[in-house]
Amino acid sequence: MKKIATCLIPILGLIAVSSYIGCRTLSTTTGSPLSGPVNGMLYYLPIGKITIKGEYGTTAANAATPSKGKQQSTIDPNAHAAEISPTPTPTSTPTPTSTPKELTITLTAEVEADEECGVFYVTPQSNYMYEDEVQITVNAKHLLSTGKVTTEDKTAEIVGALASLARTGAGFARTEAVENQRPFNFSFHPSDSREVKDVTKELRTRGLGLIVTMDGEEIAKGIPVLPGKEVQRLAAEIGRSGLVFRPAASYKVRLIASNLDNTQQLLLPDPTKLYAIHYNRMAFVKKVKDIGFTDGMLTDYHQKVPSPILGFLGIPRAVLQAIAPIPGAAGPSGSASSSGTTGPH
Repeated sequence: MKKIATCLIPILGLIAVSSYIGCRTLSTTTGSPLSGPVNGMLYYLPIGKITIKGEYGTTAANAATPSKGKQQSTIDPNAHAAEISPTPTPTSTPTPTSTPKELTITLTAEVEADEECGVFYVTPQSNYMYEDEVQITVNAKHLLSTGKVTTEDKTAEIVGALASLARTGAGFARTEAVENQRPFNFSFHPSDSREVKDVTKELRTRGLGLIVTMDGEEIAKGIPVLPGKEVQRLAAEIGRSGLVFRPAASYKVRLIASNLDNTQQLLLPDPTKLYAIHYNRMAFVKKVKDIGFTDGMLTDYHQKVPSPILGFLGIPRAVLQAIAPIPGAAGPSGSASSSGTTGPH
């Protein structure tokens, strides 16, 4: 009993130290590190961009083929205020049947890096009482793609080793021609009220109306977008123990003309919010949290958390097995011990 009591003192001290060190497995900071060694991953926050292109002509060649990865769907010019559900994969390109002086409109949406908010830097935070595996993946645009963290409490194995030492010492639409038949190609961020107003003004001179909303709020009237400095301040606050990202929001782009009134729905980043996924450790168990992103927006959440009570009950067993091996338990070589037997002479 005295030997067990002697072993419990450093064991309890280690458990206390493990709790004091902290539970965070990674942290997110703003700005890239100076030139030199790095220990993490750099990424950008996403922001949405919409491109509206219009061409006049008599051949189908005027309809540009959208690039791969952009959201797109077909708009029926005869449907009044038709709404089209978003699709995660691009649809096939329709072939418009053009007529003389016909206007072909192409609307595409994409996600790009928000340079105004700067770059973000994720670094793992180690704790020697745990075995951690951190995986942060970005796509070609340097937007978040994967955030996976696996942590396992190694307290039972560590205290068992100490006890053992003690024992041994978008879309297309067609409308009628207007006076201004110059081709146009406008790209703008749908969350920026100034850019939306500028494009709306230009389209009005071509006989087209444009209304852009986000979650029911009209962008041209102004929405509370977080400025770059505020994003960096919030990221410094909530990114100490987590991975910072932007959620998705529902945008609706409505195009109006004399014989056209159609609305397309798009899922793009929400610049009014900033969230963080925390990857905290959990004592006595192995915890897995696997988060998936598409262009920096959360699309998959998977977490596995075993019972910490069962893990805690394994500590006394590890101590007793290290000091006095339990009959039938596996030894260091993996074979069961045979207490009370003797080998052949």
